[in-house]
Amino acid sequence: MKTVDQCTRSLAWWLISELDWWGIEAPLVAMLCSLCCSIVLLVPLYYVLRYIWELFVIGDLQNKPVFITGCDSGFGRQLALKLASNGIPVFAGCLTEKGEDSLRKDSQGLQGKLQTVALDVTNDESVVKAAETVKNSLKGKDLWAVVNNAGIFSIYGPDDWCTIDEYRRSIDVNLLGVIRVSQAFKPFVKKSKGRIVTVSSVAGRYTSACTGPYSTAKYAVESYMDAIR
Repeated sequence: MKTVDQCTRSLAWWLISELDWWGIEAPLVAMLCSLCCSIVLLVPLYYVLRYIWELFVIGDLQNKPVFITGCDSGFGRQLALKLASNGIPVFAGCLTEKGEDSLRKDSQGLQGKLQTVALDVTNDESVVKAAETVKNSLKGKDLWAVVNNAGIFSIYGPDDWCTIDEYRRSIDVNLLGVIRVSQAFKPFVKKSKGRIVTVSSVAGRYTSACTGPYSTAKYAVESYMDAIR
């Protein structure tokens, strides 16, 4: 039976012979061989490390409440239900009464308690009121984490088509909403030595021609999280 090293060498020599037949320069062949070998070795290593990481289990979940924004639909709603099903107490921030009613209905019978909280991340007073509601509902427990999920997919086309109001709307929800919630709930997280988790986007790393309002806000979100880290 061949060892991993022998298999890697065999693959490298085969690749060299194939590329050499096509007239590709030796330095390029060596570089490609090195890249292929690295991939062959790193992919299994990634899965081994991931497996080891997932062996660590967090206990006492029933005493680790989490506050999530944007739970009317999408990722926020699914995360709220997932955490509650695993016994974690959840405060689910919802913009609409319809979202609250639907979430309360679907969370019945789950292992963890799910409490909806009225929340408009664009309104200072609403965020402060939500923080007070969570504080009064903790009943001696510490808030373990805050998940900034609320956001809007604000893509309006090329910048020539976009208005200041569209930029303002995106920034108010996707950026200032994150800042409002983080500042209001940060004292709770500091006390528990917990975490603030913010859902950003690849648009905060890469900008295309039609994502001006969205990418502008998401780049700023990345910067804000670096600032408070």
